[in-house]
Amino acid sequence: MAAPLIIVSEVWDNADLLPDWLDHHRALGVEAVVVSDMGSTDGTLDILADSRWNGFVEQIPYPGRRADVTDHVLTYARASGRHGWALTMDVDEFLVTPTGDLRLAPLEEAQRRAPVVSVPRFHMGGRQSAAAREAPSADLTDLTLRWVEQDMAKVMVDLASEARTDFAGHQGIGGESTEVDASSMCLLHAPTRSYERFAQKVDHADVTLRTLDHLDEGFAFHWRRWIRIRDEGGLRAEYLAQFVDDEDVPRVVAAGEYAPDDRLADLVRAARAGRA
Repeated sequence: MAAPLIIVSEVWDNADLLPDWLDHHRALGVEAVVVSDMGSTDGTLDILADSRWNGFVEQIPYPGRRADVTDHVLTYARASGRHGWALTMDVDEFLVTPTGDLRLAPLEEAQRRAPVVSVPRFHMGGRQSAAAREAPSADLTDLTLRWVEQDMAKVMVDLASEARTDFAGHQGIGGESTEVDASSMCLLHAPTRSYERFAQKVDHADVTLRTLDHLDEGFAFHWRRWIRIRDEGGLRAEYLAQFVDDEDVPRVVAAGEYAPDDRLADLVRAARAGRA
């Protein structure tokens, strides 16, 4: 059986995703979630403090905007005596396996090979007609199209090693690296589920990045791009461009650009059924 897995993450205005995200990963067999909040104002902290997460969620203080938050949380996990492996990921990313748990021979084999294991990551999408609905009508269960091309992976590291991750958790540092095949384990990344939430996050990112003058323009490049697009008046069109025009769905699927994929929708429904 694979060694225990914990998730280390930053949270920031994730109240719309957190209940589904936490329920899913606890059901998957994740041992614990260690998080640091970056200044949420939308009810995220109330969710994290709910007694139903006692023993599963551990929140630690935010180290400040000039700190590497990922490294801060990972360092804490090691210092507090956590053992096994730690996967760096965000609340808009859902870990999926073909078995619905972490008892995976390919994962065990990868963990024996190296102290850093890369987990493939894919963007999820859906139809523009669903994305255009105002919150709370737009929902995670609308995301049933997956980009075929992989995005940047996220990494898990052996807590017994000295391996770490880069600032965003995409690459390992200080140890040999291997990977698991996407058919064994992958992350499904969900775009923000309404334009209103997307615009709020872009505004918040603008305020935050103004305080991070020690980081170059390459850091959070996608947020910087969206801020520029907002300033030019094109943010709503940019948001909808993340999704597929309804009439174009057959073409992009036939061309191999997208693949139908109900896994995210199914796991969200399962998480909600467990709370009912």
